[in-house]
Amino acid sequence: MSISPNVDDALALDSYWYYCNNAFLGGLLTLPKLSLLPLTKVDAQFIRDGHKHPVTGETCHELQLNQELIIGGKVAFYQHLVHLMVHQWQYEKGEKKPTKHDHNAEFVRVMNGIGFESSANYGRSLEFTPEEGGRFMRAVATAPELALLRPSNSSALLDLEDSRSKPKKDRKTTYCCPQCQQKTFGGKNLQLICGRCNEALIKQVE
Repeated sequence: MSISPNVDDALALDSYWYYCNNAFLGGLLTLPKLSLLPLTKVDAQFIRDGHKHPVTGETCHELQLNQELIIGGKVAFYQHLVHLMVHQWQYEKGEKKPTKHDHNAEFVRVMNGIGFESSANYGRSLEFTPEEGGRFMRAVATAPELALLRPSNSSALLDLEDSRSKPKKDRKTTYCCPQCQQKTFGGKNLQLICGRCNEALIKQVE
């Protein structure tokens, strides 16, 4: 069950995408379909040619964001959006398109240029952490504020759906302080504060 979309939400999502396209990727990308969904396994996913226009039949990429990110804060939301957009950039403008949903050396290089540190030079499951005072953090400070409908009941709905299925062991999630880079591990949707810096910890994107 997802948020009922409205014109304001759609325009807001588009404005966040346009801001990041211009700020980080030279305005080179084509507007994809942007979706807010109650994703249960990941917080964001890129689907190549994932949307077909009902009238023209033309396809475009789809960028799906977990609606819980709306309440996770501005930095976390833009971090996930930019991550998806770099996947989009690879398929539209990159020279080394991955054959699978992977983070190759080209992907890591672009993320580094935007202002993220990576846990390795390539690989499927990498951690990308915003550099303190780096390009990404400076741009997010002046980025449009999140004006989307807050999914106040989405967690309850997901808990209800989960209770009807066989319980699964949750994989530990990594959280990192954007200031001191200290990391900790915990459940998927925790709201944590760094005791040293008093900053909200950011969930790492895989």
